[in-house]
Amino acid sequence: DITSHVEVNGGVVVENIPIGNAWGGTQVNEAFSKLLQEIVNDPEFEKFLAIKDRSQSQSKAVLNGIIYREFEEQKLLFGQGKAEEEITINLPRPFAEFFDVVLEAGTREMQGVEYEDDTLYINRAVVVSKLFGPALDGILECTLKALEGNDYEVDTFYLVGGFGGCKYVHEKISPAIKEVYSAKGRQCTVLVPPDPHLAVATGAVMWRRNPDIVKARRSDATYGIGISSVFDPNLHDEHYKYYDEEDEQHRCKNIFCIFLEKGELIKADEAITIDLVPFKQSNTQSLIAIYSTPNLGVKYIEDKNGTETVSKIGQLLIDIPNP
Repeated sequence: DITSHVEVNGGVVVENIPIGNAWGGTQVNEAFSKLLQEIVNDPEFEKFLAIKDRSQSQSKAVLNGIIYREFEEQKLLFGQGKAEEEITINLPRPFAEFFDVVLEAGTREMQGVEYEDDTLYINRAVVVSKLFGPALDGILECTLKALEGNDYEVDTFYLVGGFGGCKYVHEKISPAIKEVYSAKGRQCTVLVPPDPHLAVATGAVMWRRNPDIVKARRSDATYGIGISSVFDPNLHDEHYKYYDEEDEQHRCKNIFCIFLEKGELIKADEAITIDLVPFKQSNTQSLIAIYSTPNLGVKYIEDKNGTETVSKIGQLLIDIPNP
């Protein structure tokens, strides 16, 4: 997840639309899982999960122990530079016994991976290329895109979170960012705070205790409601035209009335006001659905095939006073 902040009057303006992708620390665990599946020739561990003398939940617990405890510990050691040559994964007996012969055969065929006495040894080259590499490539791609979107105005970077704050990630990301800035004739600083894994939570607590710290932010999507309006041939599509017998005039339905456009800078204390008239004079309640979309330029809440072009995120049910 990437965001950029500008300090203004003791507070923060969130200057970009928050962006990101799936390439975090858990993706390294997923990459290890795929590697292990390849070694034992068991896609999605289907054979292991189908063992009859053990429940599926017990088998899943064994797999989770390998991927999110044994490997997680080694991942952190490697990330901090404390396991420079290889990582070692102790495989639990149920897994090692079930795949015993397959493990030996699979590791013989895979360069950089060895197996002995229920322990898997993965050398640095494999860890870098197959486990950490894809995640770092994804982070770099997203980061460079964000820099371009900000026209390289930001000059200080903080790497936070458990994965972002690890030494290995910093060693790879920092030179890449500085190289881009150097090519533009600019300088920048890339920092890891003292407790990177706590930085996000700390910021959340600071904001909750003092919401005024965020002065303004960019809208992450386009928000609005669906309305009907008097039909205007210069504005509206004939497809949405209908005749309102109560008003005795043609109207346009399914118009997306936009409150906030994606990317628009909205102040924390800003209110947006709109006047609405009940659909019919006889209505005693008005149901107002609230929609969002990541797209710009959406004019109607449905396309001509009746498919929604926006996502419903909530609704207001308002009682209308007796006229």
